Amino acid sequence: RLTRRAAPVMGSRPGPAGPKQDDRRPGDGRGSGPRKRGTVASAHFVLVRRVPAPPGGATEPDGDILLMAIPKRLLKRAVDRNTLRRIAREAWRARSASCRPRAPALLRLARRPAGFETLTQRARKRLWREELDDLLARDARCVSC
Repeated sequence: RLTRRAAPVMGSRPGPAGPKQDDRRPGDGRGSGPRKRGTVASAHFVLVRRVPAPPGGATEPDGDILLMAIPKRLLKRAVDRNTLRRIAREAWRARSASCRPRAPALLRLARRPAGFETLTQRARKRLWREELDDLLARDARCVSC
């Protein structure tokens, strides 16, 4: 004779992949909630000043360093991801050294630009550079250099 077992409760036991959907708290950086201090956002990018602690006892990066997260699901082609990285590095270095805060920053591509496939490579570069320059200028005002 077979008996039915109860279905596991969602979020009851976090596995190796992390907590389940029900275990998420608002404001922990994974969903809706208040914005973290030191975060500046634009139409397609998010710049976070508070970088998460590195795992495994690794040292935390010091100084004026730019970390980038450009997901493959938003930009499928490696050429586009590498182009965006190059443009972001150029925009980061183009700011005057006096306005750069001495803290690491994480630049993340949050949304794919609308009509991305129809834009030429030159138009994509111009769009990204203008948006990154504006984002970095607002970041400098937020940090109050």
